[in-house]
Amino acid sequence: MIIVTTLVIPPGGDAGPFDLYSNVDGYTVPFATGVSALQLEAGYSSTVPDNATSIKVVSVGICTNFIILDIDLITTTTTTSSSSTSTSTSTSTSTSTSSSTTTSTSSSTTTTTTTACVNCTPGDITIGTQTWAGCNLAVTTYRDGTPIPQCTDPATWASLTSPAWCYYNNDPATAATYGVIYNGYAATTTAHGGIAPAGYAVPTETDWTTLTYNLGGGTWSPGYGPSDYFQDLIGGMLKQQGACHWGILNIANNSSGFSAFGAGLRGTDGTFNFLLDQTVFWTKTISGYSIDSPWTMTLEAFSEKIWKRYYTKSIGLSVRLIKL
Repeated sequence: MIIVTTLVIPPGGDAGPFDLYSNVDGYTVPFATGVSALQLEAGYSSTVPDNATSIKVVSVGICTNFIILDIDLITTTTTTSSSSTSTSTSTSTSTSTSSSTTTSTSSSTTTTTTTACVNCTPGDITIGTQTWAGCNLAVTTYRDGTPIPQCTDPATWASLTSPAWCYYNNDPATAATYGVIYNGYAATTTAHGGIAPAGYAVPTETDWTTLTYNLGGGTWSPGYGPSDYFQDLIGGMLKQQGACHWGILNIANNSSGFSAFGAGLRGTDGTFNFLLDQTVFWTKTISGYSIDSPWTMTLEAFSEKIWKRYYTKSIGLSVRLIKL
């Protein structure tokens, strides 16, 4: 069968080239080699072995990143056309002339594939002993209805020492998928009842650690410094699969159903970065390293790890609520 594979590669993402494999032979022999990033972004048409249910895209450049895409999560449309009639006449030098007419029929099949992009799931999801919101928080008022100040200007954002929110890239269209971005002052405040609606809360560091226990983890290993810790595999369990809301080569199985997206962040200088590449969630637990630095939880496209780090309250991150 013929499929068209289209992947989103974020700025600064893996440049390839890429080889494509199918699960028919256990991803051992590529059915396409040396595919460029430009070809994948434009939509790369290739013949995949029959009975394949997933394909593996593997970088053969400097990095060896890969992503596995499920074909059964793809919408397939097939059109078949049959027609072709040809007539040939041959004449000999003898006194007899013979003519013959040959009719042949050829069949061509075109298969168009479109990856099914699933947005966040409204409502709640239960993971072990906890219940979490199914989408990132997108409220613009405190619990009591008082508006939370919106900040679009980069210089103003950089100088804030009070709660604020914004859309990623100041684009309201991003809220339905990725939620909105809050600075740490908003995420941790108790003024006006805080930013969480009644019955929910911004999670603590302990809430997130309990979530990792519910998924079979729970022990934080030292990372790159005294304020940097990680757990293997948990990140992959929390991220949505595929390249709809993450960049190419997203390593994820979403076995938890948490369906985290690569929502990006807003830096302390007010610039927007890492959409499709990274998502970072606030906790309301102050790290102890600084009164202005709560713990956060980071998921990255190219990793199955979850990272626990502290960030200054001036940065803009996502919030996923826990149900009380």
